[in-house]
Amino acid sequence: VIYMHTAGKKLEDGDNMSELMHEQIATNFPDYAQPPPVDDDRPNETSWTYFKKVLGQPARDVAEKE
Repeated sequence: VIYMHTAGKKLEDGDNMSELMHEQIATNFPDYAQPPPVDDDRPNETSWTYFKKVLGQPARDVAEKE
C-alpha cells in the first residue's frame, strides 16, 4: 500500500518561483524551463493515465520502457 499526499500553489508567473526552484530547473530539468505551446496537440499524460498503461505489466517490462 502506498499513500502519497502533495500540495501545490499556483503562481502568477515563473518569476515568482524561488531561486532554488529556478536553479533546479535550469540544472536538472531544462525541458521544463518553458511551457509547451498553447496549440500543443500531444495527449495529456498524468500519473493516472500512465499507471493505467502499465497496470498489470510485470515491473521488469515497465523499467525497460523508461
